[in-house]
Amino acid sequence: VVNSMKYWTAGKLVFITFDVSPTFTSCTGNLFLQLPFTADATNGQTMAAVNASSGRVLTAIVTNNTNLVALYTYDGNFPSASGNRLYVSGFYQVP
Repeated sequence: VVNSMKYWTAGKLVFITFDVSPTFTSCTGNLFLQLPFTADATNGQTMAAVNASSGRVLTAIVTNNTNLVALYTYDGNFPSASGNRLYVSGFYQVP
C-alpha cells in the first residue's frame, strides 16, 4: 500500500518521495513502485530508500525507459515484510 507519493518537477527532473507499507506475507525478488512519468534511457539513476521498521538501507534503481523504480537489498533478500514501513526519495530524469 502506498501511503503517500509526492512529486514535483524542474525541467527534465522529477523529484519524488514515497511512503509505503507492503501488505503481503512472502515474496522474492525486487519490490517495484510506479513512478508518475517514464524515465529516460540514462543509466544508473538511483534514489535513497530505507526500511524504517528494520533499519535496513535499501537500493532503489530507476528502470530505464519505464515508469518503475526497483527496491532491493544488498544481499538479494526481499526488501520488506508485511507491515513494514518503507521510505524512498530522490529524483530522476525524463526524456
